[in-house]
Amino acid sequence: MKLSEKHIKIVELLLNDNISLEKLSFNIEVSEKTILNYIKQINHYFDGLVVISKYHRTLTLYIKKEQAFFNHFEDLVRNNEENNFSNYNAMVDIFFQILKNHPITIDDLAEYYFMSKTSVNNLLSNLKIEIDGYDVSVIGKTNVGLSIGGFEYDIRKLIIEKFMDRYNNTEIEDKLFIHLTKLRETLKLDEQSYNRFLVSILVTIERIEESELIDDDITLDNHIFSSNDYKEILFIRDYLNEKYTNIDVDKEMILIVIQLMGRRASILDELISSTDEALINRIISNTVDDVIENFAIEIDYSLFTKDIRLHIKHLINRMLFDIRLNNEISYDMKQRFPFAYELSKVLGENITKEIGLDVSEQELGFLTIYFSIYLEQLEQELNEISNIAIVTDYGLSTLKLLKNNLYKVFGSNINITTIEKVEFNEHVVNDYELIISTTKENRLFNRVIYIEDAFDEQLLKLKVEQFLIYKDLKSKTIFNKSVIVDSMSDNDLHYINELLSYEEVIGKMVDILYHENKVEDTFKAHIIEREKRKSTVNKNLGFPHASQNREGIYIKVAILEKGCIDYPELKIVVLIATPERVVNEALLIRTYEEILNLSTNAFLINKFSEKTTFADFAQLLNQEMRN
Repeated sequence: MKLSEKHIKIVELLLNDNISLEKLSFNIEVSEKTILNYIKQINHYFDGLVVISKYHRTLTLYIKKEQAFFNHFEDLVRNNEENNFSNYNAMVDIFFQILKNHPITIDDLAEYYFMSKTSVNNLLSNLKIEIDGYDVSVIGKTNVGLSIGGFEYDIRKLIIEKFMDRYNNTEIEDKLFIHLTKLRETLKLDEQSYNRFLVSILVTIERIEESELIDDDITLDNHIFSSNDYKEILFIRDYLNEKYTNIDVDKEMILIVIQLMGRRASILDELISSTDEALINRIISNTVDDVIENFAIEIDYSLFTKDIRLHIKHLINRMLFDIRLNNEISYDMKQRFPFAYELSKVLGENITKEIGLDVSEQELGFLTIYFSIYLEQLEQELNEISNIAIVTDYGLSTLKLLKNNLYKVFGSNINITTIEKVEFNEHVVNDYELIISTTKENRLFNRVIYIEDAFDEQLLKLKVEQFLIYKDLKSKTIFNKSVIVDSMSDNDLHYINELLSYEEVIGKMVDILYHENKVEDTFKAHIIEREKRKSTVNKNLGFPHASQNREGIYIKVAILEKGCIDYPELKIVVLIATPERVVNEALLIRTYEEILNLSTNAFLINKFSEKTTFADFAQLLNQEMRN
């Protein structure tokens, strides 16, 4: 039988790790019974190359013939992608067939493409989803046929932004091409910006040739035609005027020039005008202030280098002219760097305050790339360590393996010294940046990393990262995989069975902190005021946080059995009190990151109830956050 995308997803998840039947069912969005049927089909399809088995409700994938399996699996994935690509191309073809031959019936389309009417209808459904969000639609009239509805400006805009690949092999006249090559060098356009600009010219020429003109009542902003970008492409204006008569050339060129104005920032040098500079500086300054206010973390102004300033400049132009960039990585960035994504939202809010337009999720994904530097701090610290000692009583073969794993984590330029356990004492501690021990050294728990499994490279890396996070905390004796759990005790998990407002839930949690002498008496008013200004509720999870004048990071978690009055879907509230003077930003960033990860983990949140003990809570978080 033919395997579907869900079959492929199951294999990909199990290649990454063992997974419970319950969680796999939740992630694939089918019943457990259906999952077990899928697994039978997968085992039959691969015919002994791999076996997926169930033991105590945990699913495990065993690879029996590695090379043969991966060859077979890669063929399966490639064929599935090719089939999706073929369907997508057919959908695009149908769009242009309707656009150029309207009205046209479904029967005509089915006959033209040698498809069944059912297949055509499925592609039309996909097309409607694809163009959703644009002021363009597929209109069907009984006994007449299908047509594309929308103003010419919006139709061209859709084609440029969604279907530009259709023009990959379209040639442009030499007369224009020579000018365009020079322009690319002058403006230092990157390949993606240049290709999009080129497609806008091709689409404009094609639509004029088809007598489809922009004669709509659109407002032309004089700023566009007085811009340097417009002056750079006057040769296109001359070309259109020379070749076509009875056209309003400025209207026809509008989508061409705004592609330049909203292009992606180039890594090459480019000027930022004094007016742009003042606006961008204001946005950056307000962003830095807001991050300090909201997260008690001070962003270094050096983060906002010329490349991010150029990015902000072009982003604003894209927003002003409603230019959309395709960003397939935006969701991935949000998942991989949740705290960096949160910082990008703060920057986006300050852009919105200046120009009155919301920054899209796709644009936030691009901004996240710049902020993700803060989530790479631990990796940078790893790379800076060069002098390591190993304290062990293991044999040479195990020692060699441990050294090899250290080289994998830190790179090949580190210096590793081996110390016999009997020779190790407190006096040698300061001679090394890092000490790894295969035996517990309780008297030096905050100076030595204990590795219980010398064979586990991932465990080694995790322990090193935790050490770097907690290295200035003298009282930390146990490292969990979850930093939330590390910051809590069983007295910090609470259950609320009554129906309260969100403000009342926060007040109840703060009262407990106050009675424990962990926050001052003004903290409640401060955190509630923060929530009124900007709610931290993200569907199932609330994340109220504010700074206080104590030294520690204090966390309270409340599981809500009945939701709350103003947020019925709210299931869990994670309240965090941060110190006004942050001495360990890495720990604070990791805490924020984990809470934000938790907010998107619907499976985990769904597991919490009044029956969840602190031990259950800790186990669930450690299990989910181990990666």
